[in-house]
Amino acid sequence: MTRRDGETTKHTPGPWKFWDRADPFSALVTDDAGIAGIAAPIVRIRGIEMSPEEMRANARLIAAAPDLLEALRGIIEIGKRDLTNPKYDGYFNAALTALQKAEGSDVR
Repeated sequence: MTRRDGETTKHTPGPWKFWDRADPFSALVTDDAGIAGIAAPIVRIRGIEMSPEEMRANARLIAAAPDLLEALRGIIEIGKRDLTNPKYDGYFNAALTALQKAEGSDVR
């Protein structure tokens, strides 16, 4: 699949959208464009063992995943250019670890 920047990815490209439905026991995250303008489901969360608030918070976090991933890629690129300030090493390493986890690869 192709990301907004033209690169390819294994997951459905973002943006993703959280649908706050009237059903207090499920939440839906879809892609933004879908096929022929119809939003395609990414994940449906059923809140049987969690509160509706926790379920919605989880759905919002999942919906933000492509944007967070894109932001992490940007942080990694900035960090690759200037690693002279040790203050930021922990942040850079945390961002790199999260990106590796999300992409299932070693990005160094």
